[in-house]
Amino acid sequence: MAGPAHVFIVCSPRARVGKTLVARLICEFYRASGRPVEAFDLEPFEAGLSEFLPRLATRVSLANTRGEMALFDRLVADDEAGKVVDLGHLALEKFFSVAADIDLATETRRRGISTLVMYIADQTTTTLNTYRILRERFPALVFVPVYNDAFARGPELRRLFPAPAGGFVPLVVPQLSTALRGVIDRRPFSFESARRKPPPQLTPPLREELDAFVKRMFRELREVELALLMDRLKTSLAEGAGHPD
Repeated sequence: MAGPAHVFIVCSPRARVGKTLVARLICEFYRASGRPVEAFDLEPFEAGLSEFLPRLATRVSLANTRGEMALFDRLVADDEAGKVVDLGHLALEKFFSVAADIDLATETRRRGISTLVMYIADQTTTTLNTYRILRERFPALVFVPVYNDAFARGPELRRLFPAPAGGFVPLVVPQLSTALRGVIDRRPFSFESARRKPPPQLTPPLREELDAFVKRMFRELREVELALLMDRLKTSLAEGAGHPD
């Protein structure tokens, strides 16, 4: 997709719900289509994304102002690189506090950049309340629920975390076999590299499962980008109609 790329903030107030897996998939989605991408690992104590994709992801600390500004300067940079933030649950409050202080939504929108919050959904009170608070605090951001079948599923989840208006659909991560998870959870690991040159532990059945999984997730991410494009076109048309020559 031409033009400014997008900022993806992958988050949850809980640990070990598949957040880093989603961040990895977004990074590899960009790489597979030949587009530049920058990734940021905001796990304060245990590295996540930066260990899976060490050549792509940078570990970032929000413990000081310099680290904060370095990160947010990159997120609002007007370039063609996609930005992926693997936001650890312990850094969530600090990140969104800084985002509010600098008005991240306005700064990115002014540069034509769409900012998406890829929020891992589950039925716990903490996750529900945090989702509600963030949506109220950042109405200009696009919140895309992520349903990870390995941790939470069912029609109630869709009611509690509905897809946003404008043609967006939730991201659904299917549950993988234990054997395949044992392979992809080893660090480092690249989905695209494994598909091109499968490691010995990827048996033919596991290769088929991995290929089907990646194709499905990339298709869903393309649908998200298409919804972003349509939303941007609608906004441009509305603004044009409101300001006739």
